[in-house]
Amino acid sequence: MFVPANQVKGVASETGAIPFDVHNVELGHHESRCSFESIILKYELKDPALMHLAKIVHAADVTSDTGIKKEEEPDTLPLFNETKSAGS
Repeated sequence: MFVPANQVKGVASETGAIPFDVHNVELGHHESRCSFESIILKYELKDPALMHLAKIVHAADVTSDTGIKKEEEPDTLPLFNETKSAGS
């Protein structure tokens, strides 16, 4: 469910929903982690595919932390180019 940011905590409290990716919630940005990484950490997810995806999401969401420019991220650039070529 999506609600305006200023209503997230109230709606979550009323409905029992778990808020994420907004300011001052457990599953948000913390200590240079993006929200996706906070979810991985909280639920102790260990799947290697999720770990790889977490790196990609972090690079896309918190590029200032990684020092990696999106267009230079080596793990995603080949996939992006293949997808772009396939769609042409």
